[in-house]
Amino acid sequence: MERATEVLDGGDRLLSTAVLPGVIVGGLATIVEYNLTGASGTEHSVGAGLLLGGVIAGFLADGARRKGLMAGGCTGGVLLAVLTPLAIFDYVLERSVGTLTEPGIFWVGVVALVYPSAVVFGFILGALGGFVGQVLAAGFEAVTR
Repeated sequence: MERATEVLDGGDRLLSTAVLPGVIVGGLATIVEYNLTGASGTEHSVGAGLLLGGVIAGFLADGARRKGLMAGGCTGGVLLAVLTPLAIFDYVLERSVGTLTEPGIFWVGVVALVYPSAVVFGFILGALGGFVGQVLAAGFEAVTR
């Protein structure tokens, strides 16, 4: 297990301490955003919550911009890896009203196509947020000197 951590974050464990708060805050923001956009009658959206989680992880990541990108990307990827199955399940329950009208193989195909795409989308948005968080951290550090 230690070897995997060294490969992931260069051995200094600071990446995991940056990702966890980003996942927690970003997850809460993503859930709130998903429910609010669904309740307002528009399509469900999760972009702002992913960006917020990435910004927090990037801000807390110590070191170069690459570390902020990695922290934000991991945050967004983890968020959608966990929340996508819940969103698909919610979608199926909303549309089927207690009975599964489409064949099960269709939903297996949907999950097989949507899930990896969603995780990559989360990684990209989280990495963008991580970059913004690193820029904010550098600016904050320059001001406080």
